Amino acid sequence: MLRRFTGVGFTVCRSNLYMVPRSSIWPRSGSQNLIGGSSKRRGLTLAELLIGLTITVLVGTATVAMLSAAAYGTTSRLGMRQLLVQHRALHARIGSAIRNALEVVAVHPSGKYVVVWVEDTNDDGTKQHGELELIEWSSATSEMLRYRDPTDTTDFTSAADYRVPILTAVTPVRWAAGVTAAEFEKTEPAGAETQIVSFRITSTRDGVSESTIGVAAVRNQVPTP
Repeated sequence: MLRRFTGVGFTVCRSNLYMVPRSSIWPRSGSQNLIGGSSKRRGLTLAELLIGLTITVLVGTATVAMLSAAAYGTTSRLGMRQLLVQHRALHARIGSAIRNALEVVAVHPSGKYVVVWVEDTNDDGTKQHGELELIEWSSATSEMLRYRDPTDTTDFTSAADYRVPILTAVTPVRWAAGVTAAEFEKTEPAGAETQIVSFRITSTRDGVSESTIGVAAVRNQVPTP
């Protein structure tokens, strides 16, 4: 049996008995190995580097796509909630303006605006510009705007004569932004004593579009002189 004893500078291998230097059996770091080869480590080849780089790019692309999808989903949900809140408020404002009006004076043929008679301030049974209100969708700014000038005492003759000057005479109140489409339509059912206005509003935010449809009827009667 071969027995090995390690000393300070030599290794003793005992079969019968002889001594050999320890460095010839276990070479130190950086020296020659037992069969005369070098102990230097082999580097990566160009093919291995390219494969590693490709895998890194694929993993990075997949990670970015996943994070982008998650961020888009969060943005979309936030945009949808904001649109729902905006449409609820806009629906209430338009509905209130029509229900509380004395009369729906005019609706533009394109459906982009509606003129309502808000009140008869001097109780004479006739319309003055200061008693009217214009609700209009601006395609240029994608806004729903409301116009009124209570100081204008001009007698009403037509919707066009009322609308043109008020667009520049007063600063409108912005009811909603991001409105990409709007349409008003007035109907007067046969035999009915009230006017009905239906409307459809479409808004867009953060790449998300949402539409709301509403209808309101005039509840007040036109006063008689």
